[in-house]
Amino acid sequence: MKKLNLLILALIFITTLGCNPPGPGPFDDDYDRCNDCPTPDNYPPIVTITSPQTNQVYNTNPATVNIQLSVIDPDGDDIASAQINVDTTMGVCTFTAPAGPYTCTATVSGLCNHVITATATDVRGATGYIASITNITIDTGTINNPPTSTITDPGPDSIFSTLSSFTISANSTDKDICDYIDKTEFYVDGSLLCTDYEGPSWTCNVNGLPAGTYQLNVIAYDSHGQIGTNTSPVNITVN
Repeated sequence: MKKLNLLILALIFITTLGCNPPGPGPFDDDYDRCNDCPTPDNYPPIVTITSPQTNQVYNTNPATVNIQLSVIDPDGDDIASAQINVDTTMGVCTFTAPAGPYTCTATVSGLCNHVITATATDVRGATGYIASITNITIDTGTINNPPTSTITDPGPDSIFSTLSSFTISANSTDKDICDYIDKTEFYVDGSLLCTDYEGPSWTCNVNGLPAGTYQLNVIAYDSHGQIGTNTSPVNITVN
């Protein structure tokens, strides 16, 4: 058995003489003749959209969008092709130059949200996809106004019994065409009590307030990061 193992090791050594990686070395010529060499790992290209920034807003419809990619192959392979996609339209821009630059100008039509994606394929056939999509918005109306919120229940000067339970209800809106309310926060005397992410009915359950006078307030956040204010907080009393 020991002799057999040594024989196998010798055969493996002889077989791999022609399989060393390419580059300066004594076996370069043999490398090209080695048809049975194991195929090295071929990692896909890393694709990143560097422009536009995600959530960028354009004021015209259609919008002229300058798109730029960064494409890096971990194996150092040349890039055979790359393409940029907008929404469901594939290959809005295509590239075949192995070293880039990967830039193009695309015409994007339609109000509100659009999604930009991209892919790249190296010369050995591995295809890489972007790790995160880029969202853009076309909004020809007022741009990124803060949302507004009002408490609809309870009414001003409402009275509750000690340690009772009640629900705060709010109406949060955004007048921008393409924005939506991302969340609404509820405050009691300036301290955050709860956050509701499930509109359009924004509510918060209150349990067990001790006796005293309290001020209720709400703040809404829209999909582009604007923070609203409530200019009409509601005062309540717990007896």
